[in-house]
Amino acid sequence: MVGFITRFFSRPANGSGKRRRGAEVPKAAAERAAAEAAPETVVPETAAKAEAAAGRAPVLKAFRWGPESGHTVDAIIFLCHGMGSNGEHIIQIAPQLGAVVKRALFVAPNAPNAAEHGGDGRAWFDMRDRRPAALAVGVRRARVALDALIDAELERVGLPADAYALAGYSQGAMTALFTGLRREPGPRAIFCYAGALIAPETLGEELRNRAPVMLAHGLADTVVPAFYSRDAERALRAAGVPVQGAYLPGAGHNIDGAGLQAGKQFLRRWLVPEAEETGFGMRRSLADG
Repeated sequence: MVGFITRFFSRPANGSGKRRRGAEVPKAAAERAAAEAAPETVVPETAAKAEAAAGRAPVLKAFRWGPESGHTVDAIIFLCHGMGSNGEHIIQIAPQLGAVVKRALFVAPNAPNAAEHGGDGRAWFDMRDRRPAALAVGVRRARVALDALIDAELERVGLPADAYALAGYSQGAMTALFTGLRREPGPRAIFCYAGALIAPETLGEELRNRAPVMLAHGLADTVVPAFYSRDAERALRAAGVPVQGAYLPGAGHNIDGAGLQAGKQFLRRWLVPEAEETGFGMRRSLADG
C-alpha cells in the first residue's frame, strides 16, 4: 500500500513523462524570497464566508473508512490529499493508521477545485500565483469548505465538537494546518506530511487553539523542501503551539513507511483514551512523552 501511495503522489502534474519541479511551492530559498518581495494584492475572504452563510459553500465529496469491526466511533480523522490527488487515493492509508487508532472514523474529502492538469485530480487552491498573499487567499477559501465538512461529519456521527483530528499531505497538509489552528474548539491533533505554514504573519491574531502538531518531512524532498516544515516549526513554537518535527533522511515528496510510522505514533498518543489498552501492551496517557 505504501508503494502505491508513493507512486501516485509522485506522478507528474502536467501529464508529461517528467514531473514539473516545484509543483506546489517554490523549491529554493531564493525563489521563495523573490515571491515574498513581489507586490501583494490582498483579496478578502469575505466572499467565501458569505457563500458559506448562504449555504453555497462547496459540498465536498468524501470517502470513509472505519472504525475496525466491533468498535464504536469516538473520533473522526480527516485526511486531506495533496494537489492533483483525491480522497479516494489518500483514504487507502486509513487501514494502516486505523490499526492503532481503532475507534476512529477516517474521512477523506475531495478538495473543492479541479486540478490544473485535469483528470480526476483535485486541488485545495490554485498554485499558479505563488505570492504569499495569493496563497493566503486560496487557503482561506479552502478552509471554508473544510470547516463545513468537519462540522457536518461531527454532527452526522453525533460526536462532541472537539472529537476530531486533521492530517494532510503536501497541499492538504498546508490546508489542514491552516484550518485546524483557527477552529474553536480545536482538533485533538494535527499531523502534516511534506507541508508548509501559509500566512504565518497572521497566526498570532487568528490562533484559536493550541492543538498538538507533528510536522513530518523527507529531507530529500525537492518539490516542497524540508525547510518549509522547519520554518513552520519555528513559527508554531513562537506562537506557543506544541509541535514535534520528524525529518526523514532519504525520503522525498511521498508518504513512505517512516512517515506512516510517525503518524501512527503521534495519532495514538493523542487519540487513544488513557484507559484503553494499545496494541503495544501498555497504557498511554496524554502526559506521556
